[in-house]
Amino acid sequence: ATELANAGTVLLGEAFEGATLPVSLKSGAAPGTTVAISQDPGEVIGGSGSLVLSNPNHTATGGVSVSTNPQVVQFTAGNSYLLTFDWRIIETVDTVLGAAISTNPNQPLDVYSAPGKVAGDHGTANVPFVIPSSGQWSVSIYLVNGGKAAIDNIQITPGGAGPWRRDFENGFTLVNPF
Repeated sequence: ATELANAGTVLLGEAFEGATLPVSLKSGAAPGTTVAISQDPGEVIGGSGSLVLSNPNHTATGGVSVSTNPQVVQFTAGNSYLLTFDWRIIETVDTVLGAAISTNPNQPLDVYSAPGKVAGDHGTANVPFVIPSSGQWSVSIYLVNGGKAAIDNIQITPGGAGPWRRDFENGFTLVNPF
């Protein structure tokens, strides 16, 4: 199958090679949780650093997150975007490692849940979304309840998610990811 969309220009691209969280992202670390860039080889997905979300308390409900800063990363109503990032579970996750697009965290537009929960599970998230209206939209990556996960190579591109085409001997198939 071949994707029929162009890659688009990068709105946000972060590989976490620095020592501090970039201004394009905001930490949502509650007391007892952490959002930090790690250079520990056991926690790094690629390069010299990865962003680690950690909640060591497996007995309490809550979570930890990182979100785009709507003052820096601005989305346009009616436009489609593609969020991609690499993830790896470092310590077993109680509930979920996920991502959401919203203006209000209690009412997300779109939600992604990583399929892994056990230490060592890993993958790449590809989340297409369309911004329906103007507002202070942000993308959040979060860990619900206890656990520890690394994320890396976050990229948000306008467009970038188009139909897929597969040719067959007697025809073809088109699939719209939205």
